[in-house]
Amino acid sequence: MDAGAEVIWKALERQKGTKDVIERGTSAVQQFYQDCNVLVTGGTGFLGKQLVEKLFRSCKLNKVFIMLRAKKGKTVEERLAEVLKDPIFDTLREYQPGFETRIVPVVGEMAEKNLGISEEDRRLLVKEVDVIFHVAATISFQEPLRSATLVNVRGTRELLALAKECKKLRTFMYVSTAYSHATFSRRDTEVLEQFYPSPMPPALLIRMAETMDEERLNLLKDGLITDWPNTYSFTKALAEELVRSSAGDFPICIIRPSIVICARREPYAGWIDLSSVFGPSGITLGCMLGVIHSLQSVQDIRIDFVPVDYVNNLAIAAATAAEKNIVIYNVGSSKRNPITWGGLTYILNNTARKSIISPSAIWYCFVIQSPYRWVYQLFSFLLHTAPAFLADGICVLLNKPPRLKKTYATITKMATTTAFYTNNNWIFNDNNTVALYNNLSETDKVIFNFDITNVEWTEQICLWCAGLRKYIVKDGMKNTAWGMKKQFYYRIAHYTLSVSFCLLLFYLLRVIFLFVFM
Repeated sequence: MDAGAEVIWKALERQKGTKDVIERGTSAVQQFYQDCNVLVTGGTGFLGKQLVEKLFRSCKLNKVFIMLRAKKGKTVEERLAEVLKDPIFDTLREYQPGFETRIVPVVGEMAEKNLGISEEDRRLLVKEVDVIFHVAATISFQEPLRSATLVNVRGTRELLALAKECKKLRTFMYVSTAYSHATFSRRDTEVLEQFYPSPMPPALLIRMAETMDEERLNLLKDGLITDWPNTYSFTKALAEELVRSSAGDFPICIIRPSIVICARREPYAGWIDLSSVFGPSGITLGCMLGVIHSLQSVQDIRIDFVPVDYVNNLAIAAATAAEKNIVIYNVGSSKRNPITWGGLTYILNNTARKSIISPSAIWYCFVIQSPYRWVYQLFSFLLHTAPAFLADGICVLLNKPPRLKKTYATITKMATTTAFYTNNNWIFNDNNTVALYNNLSETDKVIFNFDITNVEWTEQICLWCAGLRKYIVKDGMKNTAWGMKKQFYYRIAHYTLSVSFCLLLFYLLRVIFLFVFM
């Protein structure tokens, strides 16, 4: 068996027996969802797809309503059919053929008033929905304030209004982010599972987004978000305030996941999708393809990862315990099972590179970390920009389209937007999450595991790399041995070129010195 495929196979072997436990259908969480009608927003995204799959595979639901919009000339039915082609649904399709008939697409748009839902669909949802999972959000750190507000804040307000009308509603589950209150002023502190003061009244920001032109609103942005590094975390903090103000109307709970990475076990170890690569997954992918070699980050800063299946296991379990007094659940690793940026790059530079490297890697895989911007920029120029100009120049001479310069521009933009989180530290308190897990039955602990302490990070990072190979690079999970051999040759070429460049630079500086001072 190929070394890359073996990493995933070993992880799947550890999951054996779970299917039998699920099929008994005797757990308290499973019984809560018996014959339920569930509404999921964001059901076509990374987190949402795994949530829908796990709900169907582990619980005997009646149906799932998925809110999505028609776009690019396709109906919602056509879009849903495309989403269901994702490999994540293969196991579910095998064990529950025809599950697709129990998924009901609802035309909607989070940025629209009343969610853009027709009166007919609204009446249907009001009549039938038992549980709502609000997963949808615009997650771009550089999203203009207006669109981030309309989707993340006003969209949440409109969904809460719909929830208040639902006649059978048992739970409203809001998926926030651990970074909603990871602000400048809270660096090096513990972020608690509690509501924090809202940075401004949500209704005021919604009114500004609705009435002001975008250019003027963008000019006001920096003065509005102040303690928050981007519009994403800022608008998620305001959305939490909207949820808090709905306390007492119906049972609500909030989960705050940190950085969501590939699945640890379910339904496939290492599963990930393309929508998640614009962030840490993209950085990891770049490192494993020999594209990224310089990062601005502090080695001993705790980076907070959590597998996607752990997030959704918590969401499914927490929804069964929701009360009118809202409980917040932080789910991440910084408190009880931390990994640092230095630990991540060590695993990438050593274990992953030496065991499961893809044959598609274009150069020697290594990463240099520095907390200093000037050092990062220097190495970025030497290891990213200069090689990109050289490679693109050769492509032009060969009548091939240049690509690397554009690729590195995207990488630089991504590194800049995440620098705040790679250079600052927070610890996310998870006492409520631990208490919830400890109160689960032994059966539910098997089916809906979210105990972050049982994640072994070397294994998980290697799974992440293997998943990126399988689902993003799509190299067939074969020829790893050839990939390792290529790394040997790339290493020789890298150090030969590096030494040659340094000698050339030294010679040029010597000539300049002699010309100026002699």
